[in-house]
Amino acid sequence: MISSFGVPGLLLILIILAMFVGIGVFILKAIKK
Repeated sequence: MISSFGVPGLLLILIILAMFVGIGVFILKAIKK
């Protein structure tokens, strides 16, 4: 299934995951503040 996406697909998934992690950290910091 992963091979069907190819390298660009994997990079896109990594970027999306990084965005979700960044948003999650931002929300946690906002809550702790």
